[in-house]
Amino acid sequence: MDLISPIVAGHHRRVGYIAACMGRAMGLGPHDLADVLFAGMLHDAGAFSLKSRLDALDFDTQEKAHAEIGARLLRRCPVLAGLSEMVRRHHAPWSEHDLWGCSERDALLGNVLHCADRVDAAILKYSPQETVRRIESLPEGRLAPQVVQAFTDAAASPGFWEGVAAAGRDASVLSDIPFRNEALDQERISEFSEAISYIIDFRSRFTATHSKGVSASARELASLAGMPREDVAWIAVAGDLHDLGKLGVPKNILEKPAPLTAEERAIIMRHPGDTIRALSCAPELDRITRWAGRHHERIDGGGYPEGLTASDLDLGARIIAVADVFTAVAEDRPYRAGMTREQALEVLQTMGKHKKLDEDVVGLLSENYETLDHARRAAQEKALAVFQDFCG
Repeated sequence: MDLISPIVAGHHRRVGYIAACMGRAMGLGPHDLADVLFAGMLHDAGAFSLKSRLDALDFDTQEKAHAEIGARLLRRCPVLAGLSEMVRRHHAPWSEHDLWGCSERDALLGNVLHCADRVDAAILKYSPQETVRRIESLPEGRLAPQVVQAFTDAAASPGFWEGVAAAGRDASVLSDIPFRNEALDQERISEFSEAISYIIDFRSRFTATHSKGVSASARELASLAGMPREDVAWIAVAGDLHDLGKLGVPKNILEKPAPLTAEERAIIMRHPGDTIRALSCAPELDRITRWAGRHHERIDGGGYPEGLTASDLDLGARIIAVADVFTAVAEDRPYRAGMTREQALEVLQTMGKHKKLDEDVVGLLSENYETLDHARRAAQEKALAVFQDFCG
């Protein structure tokens, strides 16, 4: 999520670190420490979606709907749902905690996040000493007394401020926090990837269903190609996450109703590399990283970001590339309506003939066009319903 703006790069890790340090000062157990850390790292998920903006860290004069949107996004994913109430309250004053209808624990940890968020916004402008003074002088009722005390205790502990600065630059600092060693099976990872796909796609009405279309198309192609059942499921995850790097592309470029300039194209061409860098932090997901990050590579070596050739591209990468082009030409875009069957096949078959896409995979799609198009439409209609629900 830090890809979205240089202003917030590192913000989420610092907030998670600050909140976890405060939790230690409060004597929280490992379970609660892990939850407040992860909630801190995800607290602004809703600010990257819909109309919310993250141009600065001072939300006091901006809309706070992003907290509700973020909570709703997390609730859609069972792995993350337990964090939703904390995220929902990360801008709520403690004086209102009894009006929210949540547990005392979630209200208190949400207030810890609120404090940590304010601390991180302050340290961009003020010294540590001034930051402590400002937190202590916030209006009565903004923070719970025990939250203020936890912050002042944490701030006085050796190495706290150095740790905050380091957390923004290097995620390994967070390894000092007791993560829950919870193994996720394929189904849980699929649920997680779907939630992330909404964060990616909901930034623009023109991309609101793209990732789910690619995911469904890739799954169908992989099944038709005879890939093992496990790989069919993993390729759907790769489809969900293939455009993760587009979080770093400005919205005005995503929605530009005209061809891109050379400079704008250079910006958008960075996104597969950013996808690879983001996913590479989880080595266990190597094949997902490989498939998702190579969706703009081409058989003839003319793609990006690495200019790989046919010998470097396995079947999964080739399928994601075809699914991405198919979904892109078939769906509506800012500058044109979605193509007809004949138009879409002409584009795909021409790219196959000229060794841009795998000709065999394109042939498989051509032979099963109605099946692929039905799967794409069904997935995108479902995603559109979710998007419209969030637009409310």
